[in-house]
Amino acid sequence: MNIFSNYGLFWRRDQVPLSQEERRQQNLESLEWPHNGKLYGIGVKRKKQGPVNFAFQIGVYALYDDQFRLVYVGQAGRGDRGLYRRLRAHTRNILSERWSRFSWLGLREIDESNELKPIADENAQYSKNTVLDQIEAALIAISEPLRNRQSGRFGTAVHYRQYKGSASDDPSSESEDDDSVV
Repeated sequence: MNIFSNYGLFWRRDQVPLSQEERRQQNLESLEWPHNGKLYGIGVKRKKQGPVNFAFQIGVYALYDDQFRLVYVGQAGRGDRGLYRRLRAHTRNILSERWSRFSWLGLREIDESNELKPIADENAQYSKNTVLDQIEAALIAISEPLRNRQSGRFGTAVHYRQYKGSASDDPSSESEDDDSVV
């Protein structure tokens, strides 16, 4: 059993989709995100599965500046503050102009209909090796230390790339170099 079920690395803040109405309502120069939003991702080896909205994912996240320097590390999932709401808070606080990318590591699995499952058992037991492997993998993934020669061991956790399209778009016909997957 994994601690992290899925993750996204170095997603771009400016690629979080806004509806046409939200774009009209907001000044395009504004760095603040709307109250409700989507965080779409496509599984790296699961494109035919379709986009998944990770807005309500819980887990840990990291914010980076334009030079990929780590700016902030936090957690999402306390109360009703899923990943989107936590990231949105950082578009409105002192960090608002200091980050342009984010990485996240999520606990909630994906069900057959591409929706996030609730956490079944918050007291699940993990082996010492699984905990150590996945915490090491998380730290390596979000910080990219210069001296690490291998990536971390996430077990069966699924890597998701950020998806610029909407959930109704069909990503299965796109190539890996397609502009809608960043």
